[in-house]
Amino acid sequence: MSKSLLKDETIEWKDVTEVLKECTQKEFNLGEMLHHPKQFNLYDIMSAVEMMDPKMDLTVTMKEHVAFPSERFRKGFIPSIETLPIQSILYMMDTLLCATFTWFEGWSLSQSLFTCIYLHDNLKYIDEKCDYEDNKNIVRFFHSYASGIILIKELVEEVMTISSCREIEEFSLDQSGFYVKLNTKPNIVTQRIEKIEKELIERISNLKKGIKFYENIQENNEIELTILNALLNRISFIKNFVTIHLGLQSSTSPQISNVKKAITNSIPLLKQIQNEFTSLNLENYKIGFDKNIAIIASVATPLRVMELFTLERTIGLASKYFDDLNYIIGVVQIQSLAPFIHFFKLFSERDASVVSRAYLSHISLSNSLVFGKYRLQDWIENHIENELITLTDIHISNIKLQKTKPELLYQEWLDALAQAYIKLCIAFSHNRSRLRRVLAHLIHEFGLAEQRAEQIDVTWLKLDVNNPELIRKNETKFSLSLFMIDVIIDIMHQFLILGFELELYSHDEYAYVTWYIDYITKIRLMNFSKIYEENNNIKKLKDKTKKKTKVSKYYPYTKLVTELHSLFFRGFFRFIMAMVKKGLYTNSSIESELPFTTDALRYTNRFKPFFNTAQPPPVTYEAFVSSNDLSQIGASDLFNSAKDHFSAIQTAIETCFRQEVIKMQPTEKQQLEVLLKVAKTNAISVVVCSRLSPQDFKQNQTTPLTPIFDFSMSRLFPVLKPPKK
Repeated sequence: MSKSLLKDETIEWKDVTEVLKECTQKEFNLGEMLHHPKQFNLYDIMSAVEMMDPKMDLTVTMKEHVAFPSERFRKGFIPSIETLPIQSILYMMDTLLCATFTWFEGWSLSQSLFTCIYLHDNLKYIDEKCDYEDNKNIVRFFHSYASGIILIKELVEEVMTISSCREIEEFSLDQSGFYVKLNTKPNIVTQRIEKIEKELIERISNLKKGIKFYENIQENNEIELTILNALLNRISFIKNFVTIHLGLQSSTSPQISNVKKAITNSIPLLKQIQNEFTSLNLENYKIGFDKNIAIIASVATPLRVMELFTLERTIGLASKYFDDLNYIIGVVQIQSLAPFIHFFKLFSERDASVVSRAYLSHISLSNSLVFGKYRLQDWIENHIENELITLTDIHISNIKLQKTKPELLYQEWLDALAQAYIKLCIAFSHNRSRLRRVLAHLIHEFGLAEQRAEQIDVTWLKLDVNNPELIRKNETKFSLSLFMIDVIIDIMHQFLILGFELELYSHDEYAYVTWYIDYITKIRLMNFSKIYEENNNIKKLKDKTKKKTKVSKYYPYTKLVTELHSLFFRGFFRFIMAMVKKGLYTNSSIESELPFTTDALRYTNRFKPFFNTAQPPPVTYEAFVSSNDLSQIGASDLFNSAKDHFSAIQTAIETCFRQEVIKMQPTEKQQLEVLLKVAKTNAISVVVCSRLSPQDFKQNQTTPLTPIFDFSMSRLFPVLKPPKK
């Protein structure tokens, strides 16, 4: 900490423990927490635990007082910006970019952008020294760049306020008490940036031609050209950076072409900026930033002093951010529900920043309207024939009747479905941990919608609900109900898969988690099989009468992935059971490690959300145990079965790649390549483990054998390896 940034006084701490005890003993019982729904929530409470801890609260060990920026300028601790060399201006530009992406990644403004001393008091300390009409004034370059950064900050804050895709610990809006806002309108900012860019282009052109129209910034022409190019790259970058965020500000009419062009222009500039930072040795011109600003921010709990991201890391984050935005703007081309949900699902797997996720939510579902224009209920109703896996003639005629004679039950189903889907899309805009928590609640909501769908199917098909045999024979005609069951299974599947990614499962849970994934995917595949068989029967019947068959298409990729996941997790479950049978996995029960709990309790808690819906039928622990009685099956048979399943995955994926019958996005193909690699490795591991015996592991008999569950190849699909010797 530089002494020039501090007051000439020391801090004397006073112990107020007894005062706090006296104030709270009448109002609080032991262990109770102070809480206010808006001003002091659970996040603040947990953050307050850090206070006065020498390792967590840096203010405890501080011996000097951090001065506010206004006082530093008043006392002359900070040099006036017009006195700085141009290299310091370039350094501050690059550091502002680092601060911006530090903020984008969830750190507060006081820990990122507001650490720039010259930005405070609404850019007062730059405004005073800036003159856009004076060609000799170098402050203009930094002023235009900084104004662009602050404009982006205000645009992002507006989007983050509208979009409900974050938690306070993941992204915080400006609550620091500092004043850093634009004094001009956005169009003035962009005009100034464009003017500076045009001037720099002219300067470079004149310098190369030997024309002296502008006064040089540097005496040496070669250095002058290098400096001018560095300034131009940064001004051009901020112009495109601002264009991107201005173009995405409207959810009803985003300027897609302008955004795409700006992203394309920005990416090569990043590499040039990074190279110039090194070649000009800008690291030696550090000035204008103080990380200790975070300490004096006006927040409920003290902020941790932290370093800004390095330029190298910032360039990587910026490239990823532009790639995510480029993907996001593709959503406006989608015109039906299934691709819309699939788009959100794929984006969720990209591990995007909270700002990227906010822009997806803003463009796609602003004010719960699709693209800010359409009610999701109307959108589903208009495209319902393309959403259902199968569609009977009875359903087609009844759906058409809804436009003239709407039925209350059908409209209630559409409303319930739309609300659940809106929550699902917003959930996909959250981080992966929060997504899983929301999915647990959505299973119940989609389950209620499925019950309404089943009532509609029974009513339209005119079936007797008291005749189970008749219901069973016609179950493939339950178009709405089958659609809802498929959606619920997909959510259950994601819920369980996310547990692997987030490392939530203990090794003793892998057996029943993999079994349950196999169980729900088998139901999904059985429904597919019945539906396709029914569709073929309808087609044969209609071919005779020369009528066109009305059968909706379903994603071939989804069906393929479901089959592959079913094969993988069924094979993996049998691999685990084979290890147990052979004595290579001796502590597969939680009761062996935690005697105060039971496998039944752990199982029930793990699958608790699944018991909130009737379809697919939830499986109790007792049913799971009884259906997996492997007493009559040997370990070698289980090993062989597991190997066959992994080999089947290899054959299916390689055939798919060779024949190219299914159109896939690059990310989808990459996921299959990862699964193929994991399946091959597990197939080899099966052979290795089948040749081992417990005697190969020289351990104390009281030490349990636990195989290795390796997630290094994939966060979703483990590789099972022998125990360590």
